[in-house]
Amino acid sequence: MASKSSKRGVSVEIFCESGKEMGLGHLYRCIKLARICAQIPHIATITLHNRGDFAPDLSKILPNDLQDDLQARIHYNAHEWFSSSTHKSSKSDNAPVLAIVDSYLASGALYAQIQQCSDALICLDDTLRDIYPAQSYILNPTPESCAYFATKPYYLWCGEQYAIVPQVRGGESLHIRQDSSSQADLQAKHIFVSFGGVDSRNLTQALLQELHTYLESSPYALYFHIVLGGGYTHKLCAPLLQAHHKYHERISIYRDLSPDEFLSLAQACDYAISAGGGSMLELLGLKIPSIILESASNQRSQIAHFEKKGAIIQAKDAQNALSTLTNLLANTSQTQAIKIALESLQLGSALEAALQDLAQALLISTLKPLAPM
Repeated sequence: MASKSSKRGVSVEIFCESGKEMGLGHLYRCIKLARICAQIPHIATITLHNRGDFAPDLSKILPNDLQDDLQARIHYNAHEWFSSSTHKSSKSDNAPVLAIVDSYLASGALYAQIQQCSDALICLDDTLRDIYPAQSYILNPTPESCAYFATKPYYLWCGEQYAIVPQVRGGESLHIRQDSSSQADLQAKHIFVSFGGVDSRNLTQALLQELHTYLESSPYALYFHIVLGGGYTHKLCAPLLQAHHKYHERISIYRDLSPDEFLSLAQACDYAISAGGGSMLELLGLKIPSIILESASNQRSQIAHFEKKGAIIQAKDAQNALSTLTNLLANTSQTQAIKIALESLQLGSALEAALQDLAQALLISTLKPLAPM
């Protein structure tokens, strides 16, 4: 582990990964998790260890309210922590260590090794891997995780109340472009589009290819705000993005948005089309009616859960997403039903309190299991 703070408080060590193989979801949700940890007075330092072939400058992706903490309480190491000695040093008596691991690829042996060097271990689970050491805290927001892990020797932080969602800050939204020269455009709808940090299936390109025909036939004044993630490496090919094209003003492409800019832009829009990973949870947290496409198999259970609750609509592909959007625009009662379902969600409602209770228990050396929720 990294050296512990001389200040009496818990040291949080977060291990995650990002890149073409893993996507960027682990890194971004660990940043959101660090943001929650930074609000807890019992936590003295937070160190984020990131492995993989995408190692961004943390100062460019850290939320604005954490920038002052960078290098003071929050530290960032981009390195191959699978083979490093980061988690091999013995524990000292100086301060308790809370380790958090968010990985698709770490082995059971590596989890056990990290647990031996910490006072408590939280395992972020997406796929019911069940390779974690006994007495670990399992954090999985999907509903089936509660039943799946119920007989296992873990402390369970399972269900949507433990989802890692953004903490919405006040402030002005990003300015969004539109041509309001006609009465129709005064009633324009803005559509937020994001298919994750990497978009390995290139759903962005598929949507752009469908937009030409869609905008030609749609009776609505629509503006699409398409966000490309930091790991997006495809080359977009879309004639309608050219300045001379008649629909050029209806499509905006955004790159390298900070987390706060991402949320601000989403809040300024009426509907969203998104992949089903971390972006979906952010949109759910912002209460934005969303059409969701599966971009990876591990998203399937969460998509099914929120679709069953009526909080999202799932689409099969880009063409289906746009036809679903047309139906939503024509059916205000369906949109209202989605908004009501969004208001009923308990996303992340128990997470900060659980982390605070655990940190406090570590500090007074009376670590006790929290009751499963």
